[in-house]
Amino acid sequence: MGWYVIVPFCAASLVTGLVVSLGTSWGLFRSYWVFVKFLLTVVGAVVLLGFTQTLGSLGDLAGNPALPLEELRNLKQSPVLHSGGGLLVLLAATVLAVYKPWGMTGYGRRTQHGGAAPGSDRKTTTWNQLLLLGVIGLVRLLLVLHLIGGGPRNH
Repeated sequence: MGWYVIVPFCAASLVTGLVVSLGTSWGLFRSYWVFVKFLLTVVGAVVLLGFTQTLGSLGDLAGNPALPLEELRNLKQSPVLHSGGGLLVLLAATVLAVYKPWGMTGYGRRTQHGGAAPGSDRKTTTWNQLLLLGVIGLVRLLLVLHLIGGGPRNH
């Protein structure tokens, strides 16, 4: 379930967050809360990908009937700790989305009041589009590599 449901939804959250932030007036760098929420999503995705592999290994160990139960209890990995941390990251992202603290960044204030140099908004839009295309390309590349590799069982 982790590889086929949670990880794809995590990737979708990351991609849709980028698309919405770069494609709307909120912007990725205009408000502190948007940028912090994006960073939380990236960190959560990296931890999720790392721990999903560990959780698969723990599942294989737990399925081994020759392994004593005491040895399984004494492993260093903690699914409860990682699940609790993931829940805190989701809660923090939700609080940021609801309350929108900290206001605008310096870049956001300049673009809001028209203090940016003429033509710089066009350059920013071009960079936003290039960043968006790069992220979409990276996601497509990872998906193709994942499918060529035979899925999560062959990692």
